[in-house]
Parts: sequence; C-alpha cells; structure tokens
Amino acid sequence: TSRETVMRAEKRPFTLFSIVFSGEDRSWMIQKRFREFVELNETLKKRFADRKEELPELPPKTTLLGKTPLDDRQAGIERYLNGLLKIPVIGESYVFRKFIFEEAKDLPSAHRNTTEFKGGENSQRK
Repeated sequence: TSRETVMRAEKRPFTLFSIVFSGEDRSWMIQKRFREFVELNETLKKRFADRKEELPELPPKTTLLGKTPLDDRQAGIERYLNGLLKIPVIGESYVFRKFIFEEAKDLPSAHRNTTEFKGGENSQRK
C-alpha cells in the first residue's frame, strides 16, 4: 500500500491509499480514500451481520490523542484487507469484489512480481 495527498484549490486536501492486487493472470491497482474503506466496512457489517465477529477491524480515523498517523492507518488498511481476503465468503462476495475491481487500473506484467496482495480464497500477503 502506498498513499498520496491530493490537493485541490477549492477543497481541503485528502489522502488516497493505493493498493496493488495480484490475481492468477493480472495485477491491478485501486486508489481509495479512507472514507471508502469505512463505507465498505459498514456495508459488510450489514450484509454479513451473522459474521460480524469475524470481520477484521478497520483502523480508526482518530484516537483520543487526535488523528491516527497515516503510517498506522496505512498498515491497518493492509491488515484489514488481508483479513477480509482470508474469509472466503467475504473475499468472494459481490460487495468486496466490486470494491477491489471498480475503477481498477491494470498494471503491466512487470509489476506482477512486486504486488502486495494476492486475491482469491487462500490469499496471503507477499
């Protein structure tokens, strides 16, 4: 996972988290704001209400001391996604697949050996 801060003249800056996935025959990258992970988490909690206890924890946006440092949030997002991929019914669900494939950018084959996530039922972090 990597991140970049996006600056816009008319709005406040925000951080995009870039996540690279690798499947059997392709690699792709998605870029998401933290709030999109929050929305995914809420949707999964509703959709899989009977499995809420199995869902990994999404890192907090803030702590008692203020905002969560971006490095900690980034690492937490990685743990969260890896945790979701380890639950086959969630990793293969329409909701999750839409999240990781919608607006995905295919990567050249040169990136396939440097990806951070591997999709599928028994996925693991490289």
